Amino acid sequence: RGALACWLVAFFLFALRARRQQLGSGDRGAWWLFAHRVAIVLCIAAIASASTAIWGIRMLDSTNLAVIARPETMRVAPGVDADAMGGVTTGDVVRVVERRDAWLRVEHADGRRGWLPLMRIVALQSAEATR
Repeated sequence: RGALACWLVAFFLFALRARRQQLGSGDRGAWWLFAHRVAIVLCIAAIASASTAIWGIRMLDSTNLAVIARPETMRVAPGVDADAMGGVTTGDVVRVVERRDAWLRVEHADGRRGWLPLMRIVALQSAEATR
């Protein structure tokens, strides 16, 4: 909402300035210069605020989050014969990145990425709950 408010006020100030120039009133005066600068700052604030909101929504999105149900070894590829790359413990939170048959590629909360068997992971939010 803050981004939208900043954007609308900035648009109004720019439109007011453009209308004044169109009528031939000129753009002389400290107030119009100040209003122009405020409009520029508000545009920058709107872009920053919108970017932060988008980032926040993405970070708080729980649709792809899951919890490890039982300890398991994380693999570099899907399959029990793939090289191990460390383990996960019960209660660890992961973000599901990809699914391939009975394996999920996950990103661990500490930044590691690897493959885990589907049966060891419990989704935090079901697909039906998001619809």
